[in-house]
Amino acid sequence: MANVNPLKTLEDLAAAGLPAIGCDSNGNAQYSRALTPAEITSAAAIIAAELPTDVGSQQKAINAAIAAAVASINGVDVTTLNLAQCRTLLVLLAANQGWIKPSGNAYVVNVHS
Repeated sequence: MANVNPLKTLEDLAAAGLPAIGCDSNGNAQYSRALTPAEITSAAAIIAAELPTDVGSQQKAINAAIAAAVASINGVDVTTLNLAQCRTLLVLLAANQGWIKPSGNAYVVNVHS
C-alpha cells in the first residue's frame, strides 16, 4: 500500500466515532475493540479516501467489495449462512484480527500463535 498520513487518518477515524487507537503509514489501523460490520465499511472508506489516487482507486474497489460482502451477511442468522457467506465471514474475521496481510498482489494468512 501507499503512504497515508497516519495522524490525519487516525483523527478522521476518531471523528467518525470509530474506536481507533493507532494507524501506520500503510493505512493499517488498530482499534480498541472489534469493529461492527458497519464500522468496518466506514473505516475502509475513510482509509481509502486517504490513499494517493493511484492506489486509492484500487483500494476503493476493494472497499466496495468488502462493503457488499458485509451487506450480504449483516443480520443473517449464522445457522443459515451458505458456503460463500461463511467464507466472507471468515475473511472479515481474519482481516479484523490482522491475520491477513498484503503480499505483493495477493493477501495471505499470517497467524502467529
